[in-house]
Amino acid sequence: MKKLLCLLLLVFFTHSYAADVTPPPTPPPQTQEVVPLQPELPPDTPSYEHAFLKMILSLVGLLVLVFLTFWALRRLSQGRMRFMNQNLTIKILEKRSLSPKTLLYVLEIGGKKLLISESQLEVRLLTPIEESLREQD
Repeated sequence: MKKLLCLLLLVFFTHSYAADVTPPPTPPPQTQEVVPLQPELPPDTPSYEHAFLKMILSLVGLLVLVFLTFWALRRLSQGRMRFMNQNLTIKILEKRSLSPKTLLYVLEIGGKKLLISESQLEVRLLTPIEESLREQD
């Protein structure tokens, strides 16, 4: 039974496949033409040097754009910190990095200046800053 079913399917699909296949078109008769040894390029075809130079200039332009964007974002973030500190009772006067994960802050809270350290594990008050330190500078 299985052999008969396989045979019928094989006959059906080969018959339908043969009906779908069209014979290849016959090529037109060819005349002998003289083929030039070196093909001529149209005058408006750009050269590889032009494309390479264009790519290098685009890359340099993108790098300049990235550096200008980072510079502008850095300037804006510093300006934002100064702007945010104008009308608040807690002001961040200065921020210094000691290591990638440790920072020192000089804060002003209600007229008192404090030195605070921030690490990955904790925030700790180091010392209050007296005005005499400011007068020595």
